[in-house]
Amino acid sequence: MSFVQNQFSQSLIDFINLISPRFKRLKFNQSDFNKLILKADASIPYRSIGMFLIVLSTSPFYLPFLLEPDNMSRWNGYDFFNHLEAIPFRLCLALPGLWILLFYGKVSRCVFDKENNTFLVENKNYISNKKVEGNLEDISAIEVAQIEKPAWKLFGGSIFSHIQVKLLKHSGEEASFIYIEQKSELESSILKTRNMITEFLALPSDNDN
Repeated sequence: MSFVQNQFSQSLIDFINLISPRFKRLKFNQSDFNKLILKADASIPYRSIGMFLIVLSTSPFYLPFLLEPDNMSRWNGYDFFNHLEAIPFRLCLALPGLWILLFYGKVSRCVFDKENNTFLVENKNYISNKKVEGNLEDISAIEVAQIEKPAWKLFGGSIFSHIQVKLLKHSGEEASFIYIEQKSELESSILKTRNMITEFLALPSDNDN
């Protein structure tokens, strides 16, 4: 790996470390005995990385002014197209950044409602909003497990991981959502999430098998 690639990777890792305390992990809300609501915002790291790549791709336009703010001559006759040879490289940063910003990083919501005997799993981003609904008795089991995203190792694989919550139905269909958790809290988060849902739905736990 070249020096430039090493520096770029280190910059991303430093950036992830900076924003990681802001990650909105899975949140539970049980206002009464009959309803359990789970909310997860996995958008912050993805949207932040997308913005990071877009800002980095446009840096030749504004970086000279930031480095020398008192040099007013830079504002006179500055040619914003004097880096034409770097346009392909900048596009290689900007387009993936825009793609990540728009399509990755979902905000998820899962609602279990005993009073109406229904469940809802909702996953949305800037582009789409997908919902899966059904009856509580259709759920046969709950799976909560860590999932690997190989492409994400470059960005923050050493800091956090993804956890998938999957609702399995008797028909063989399934509904799921993903949230992000610090690796140091991975096992406790998986156990807490699994126990919370299985106890609420009165489903068999792993200890019952």
